Amino acid sequence: MRIGHGYDVHRLVEGRDLILGGVSIPHTLGLLGHSDADVLTHAVMDALLGAAALGDIGRHFPDTDPAYEGADSLSLLSEVMGKLAQKGYTVVNVDATILAQKPKLSPYIEAMRDNLACCMGISMEQVVLSGVYKEESGILELIRKKNGKGVYTVESRAQFEMLVRGARQIFKTGQDGKLRLMLRLTSGNQFGLDEEELFRIIREHQQNPLLHIEGIQYYSGTQKKQKVMEEELEYLDGFLGRLEKEYGYRPRMLEYGPGLSVSYFQKDPRIQPGEQGRILKEALDRMEYSGEITLELGRYLAAS
Repeated sequence: MRIGHGYDVHRLVEGRDLILGGVSIPHTLGLLGHSDADVLTHAVMDALLGAAALGDIGRHFPDTDPAYEGADSLSLLSEVMGKLAQKGYTVVNVDATILAQKPKLSPYIEAMRDNLACCMGISMEQVVLSGVYKEESGILELIRKKNGKGVYTVESRAQFEMLVRGARQIFKTGQDGKLRLMLRLTSGNQFGLDEEELFRIIREHQQNPLLHIEGIQYYSGTQKKQKVMEEELEYLDGFLGRLEKEYGYRPRMLEYGPGLSVSYFQKDPRIQPGEQGRILKEALDRMEYSGEITLELGRYLAAS
């Protein structure tokens, strides 16, 4: 049995339909994206593809391809199921959580479950779907639900403060456990901490007994200023060096996602298929990085 994890975020804007699990939900705002921006279905697709070691939706349905503009995400999910079938995989169950303050989602949950189950060829009993829409975007509720377990990604200072409050509620002392965090560094992307915000968190909370900062995520995530991997890794090298020099912090985990599409990799003579691993290894040797690293290729995180 294989288990996959999927996660997706899109910005709410005026003039777009709000579609979740293939259900159109009446609201003043909708989700911005190249397709119908159905974040629930996208997260399920990412989880299925990840479990089968088939990459992610950015690889199979790139937002640079006009063919997927305005695409119905349930149709894309059906295509994913075809790819799984080719490898002999079937779905056992899906458990998904939607984080949203509004609108209230409970009237639409059953229709979403039905849509997802039909696309995956399974029964509704195999699809668990919950909406967390209480105060503070559901983050505290999610921490309570999981009893503080797991690793939480920090994309903003406000989100970090909510997680700190959650840690105080779950863990009375450092001996009771710690909330594990990944800090997302970004360049030109609305999702993530800028350098100074990340430095401030490290400076103020590195010794917090209720928190453990596992590592750093870096997604350049912008189509407006594309860089090749060598330049991005050189930047990361300097950034990590500054963290260690000024704050004595060296991340145990590093998650890196270049801001380049698969097609861009193929066009750049320095980033031909098969070269990504070599470039990454050479950069890590220069950085003398000995922790864990995850490399995600061909994926955009910016919702622009």
